[in-house]
This record gives sequence, C-alpha cells and structure tokens, in this order.
Amino acid sequence: MGRAERLQPVLHLADKHLKDAADQLDAVRKHIQLEEKKLADLEQYMLDYTENFNQNPARTAQDLVRQRSFLHQISQARNQQQQVIGKYRQIRQQKQKIWQKAYLKQQAICQLIERLKKD
Repeated sequence: MGRAERLQPVLHLADKHLKDAADQLDAVRKHIQLEEKKLADLEQYMLDYTENFNQNPARTAQDLVRQRSFLHQISQARNQQQQVIGKYRQIRQQKQKIWQKAYLKQQAICQLIERLKKD
C-alpha cells in the first residue's frame, strides 16, 4: 500500500470535519436569519401600533401614558433582539474561522495525496 493510499482515511476524516464545520456554519446563518426576521416583525408591529394609535382621535391622558409605556417595552425588546443578533453574528465569525481552517487542512491533504501519486 502506497503512502497516498494510506492517507485516504486521513482525507476522509478531514472531509468529515469540513462537512461538520459547514453544517454548523449553515445552522448559525439560518438562526441569524430567523432572529433578524423576529426583529423585523417586532419593528413592523411597533410601526403598526403607533400608526393605529395615531389614527384614533379620541385619546385620554391615560391612553397616552399607556402607549408610551408600551412603546418603551417594545423598544427594550427590540434592543434585546439586536443584542441576540449581535451575539449570533460573533458565533458565525467563530464558525467561519473553524470552517476555513478545516477547508485549508482538507485542501492541504488533497494536495499532498496528489503529489504522492505523482511520485
């Protein structure tokens, strides 16, 4: 058995690590999209609520206080959602680096096997 053939299990393992890293990166990207959708929905709800409230001409001082309090709560929820998205973006960067390392390792093994086959 030649050296190139003996490296096939190593290549197989590198392929598996690359696929696992890609799957993890994809999962984080999908999660970010989901969280961004939640943020967009929250912002749209806030706009719709404000618009509907402003269309109602019969308002009391108590209604205004409730609206302000509710909008403040929505604003806090929006800020929290932005923080969640920021954390997931950091995780995405980490997963991207892991994927890049796995890709470079897999490519290096492939190149080594090709050189050994030529010799």
